[in-house]
Amino acid sequence: MTRRAFLHVGCPKTGTTYLQSVLWASRPALRGQGLHLPMALSDHFRLSLVLRDAIDPATDDVDPQEVLDSFAREVEDTDLDVLITHELLSSATPDGVARLRDLLVDLEVHVVLTTRDWQRQLPAEWQQGVKTRWVGDYDDFLDTVRTHPEDPRWARQDVVRVAALWGAGLPPEQVHVVTVPPPGSPPDLLRDRFCSVLGIDPDTLEEVDGRRNPSLTLEATEVLRRVNAALGDRLPRPRSGYNRVARFWFAEKVLTSTAGTPLTLPPEHRAWCTAGSEAQVAALDEAGYDVVGDLADLVGRPDDAGGPAPAAPDDAALLDVAAAGIAAALDQRLQDLQTIERLRGELRRARQDLRASRRAAEKAQEQEGVAGPPAGRWAGLAARLGTRLAGRRRPTPGDRAV
Repeated sequence: MTRRAFLHVGCPKTGTTYLQSVLWASRPALRGQGLHLPMALSDHFRLSLVLRDAIDPATDDVDPQEVLDSFAREVEDTDLDVLITHELLSSATPDGVARLRDLLVDLEVHVVLTTRDWQRQLPAEWQQGVKTRWVGDYDDFLDTVRTHPEDPRWARQDVVRVAALWGAGLPPEQVHVVTVPPPGSPPDLLRDRFCSVLGIDPDTLEEVDGRRNPSLTLEATEVLRRVNAALGDRLPRPRSGYNRVARFWFAEKVLTSTAGTPLTLPPEHRAWCTAGSEAQVAALDEAGYDVVGDLADLVGRPDDAGGPAPAAPDDAALLDVAAAGIAAALDQRLQDLQTIERLRGELRRARQDLRASRRAAEKAQEQEGVAGPPAGRWAGLAARLGTRLAGRRRPTPGDRAV
């Protein structure tokens, strides 16, 4: 039988983080059912950088050809079906799509798209943008989307465009549109729908926390947006700088624990949103793609829109969130200083041990009448002490890899 390649290419904010967590935790179970996840999750992100033409030479240690060659080798070295999954592949360029498809000419390619209603996607997309350093406010974002739907910040949510891009030349039944169930559905329903495309038994997979990319309240998002503006040119490296402290720590560890107003779509945008969603549904239906779920899921129900969104965040609520963030930052700063002091103490003691060992060795050599230390003795001793010090090292919260 012809091997298959499943390309899960988005869209962002459609349960992708949860699905990827399940998949990567369940690699042995997947292999047992004939499906291989090549490379590592971080390599799928690097692959997205290559295919989006988004590599920043100043910050990304990524060789495009090396990434593609590594992927090609993994595909060649297995006789199983393969799966690539990263939501940012929804922003790939046509040339990027062609480069990946060229590596899969001997496999039967299946494109998988997870998507949900715009009523929930619009608030989520603005919030996610703020978590990646956008400084525009919610109203500006919504106005831009309405007047410029081709804007890159929103185009990756245009499932009709993404399906046409990645599914070009494929039979429509090999383009799978998996709809995110509406609120109140069984918690595993999205996972089950996704697994049905892959031919995997979902009950064999590991259970993971479904909230791997938690949402922020309106107030928390607004505080982060103002912090972004205040940062100016500081933290210039997005993935090793800003993401490390502002996104993964401040936003996802601190701000997610603060109370506030759920971020919803303002009433004045809901009629336009419904019309756009219905147009997407009609286009997907006409294309004849394999729909897993219900296209009606993509037209948000009025009851799912939430209460009326406030015209602007309440200043008192913003102050509470900001104060909580400052308190957390002070607590973290103390922990970091204590770690630094501990490591300095260990380094000082290691240097003292090294000096004492050197003096003892020199004294022994003098007694033996040897002119100098044996070659490489100090280097070996220093290496052993360095290893011992490294073994004492404990990671700090700021050490999280990006």
